[in-house]
Amino acid sequence: KQQIDVGLRSSYVACVYGIPLLIKAGRGLIVNTSSVGARAHLHPLPYGLSKIGQDKLAADMAPELQPHNICALSFWHGLVKTDRTLLGLEHFPQMFEGIGGYAGAESPGFGGRIIDALWRDGDLMRLSGGTFYTSELALRYGIKDEGDHQPISFRQFFGAPLFEKPL
Repeated sequence: KQQIDVGLRSSYVACVYGIPLLIKAGRGLIVNTSSVGARAHLHPLPYGLSKIGQDKLAADMAPELQPHNICALSFWHGLVKTDRTLLGLEHFPQMFEGIGGYAGAESPGFGGRIIDALWRDGDLMRLSGGTFYTSELALRYGIKDEGDHQPISFRQFFGAPLFEKPL
């Protein structure tokens, strides 16, 4: 329940209050954080609902925000090297072997570098409404993670996002 009350609802409320500021600025970028949990069962039901909700929120905002030059999209991060994930990798490495384990994981700052590249993209609006793997956006923009590392795409394991747009 908290994943919907806190995660999805917070994204919606932030947009309600933030969009007028972006309209006033004449340009904007809204990035929702989602995951392959929007497509595959990874955790209990509220997790999947919150993730597909993030993707749908971006997809439905896009046409309404397009006239204001505001791009709304959603990210599917791979395995992110948070303290919690690193603890899981330490205690249950077999759970992560099929998806690249630690070697395929992203640093917490990886998404921020992608957001910076998106903001600098002069043709950003063509991506509005889409859901994207962070690893694939990184390849498009020539971004590597810490230590010159290229995180892997989970597409081969989980497939395409429902609201995918061509890069």
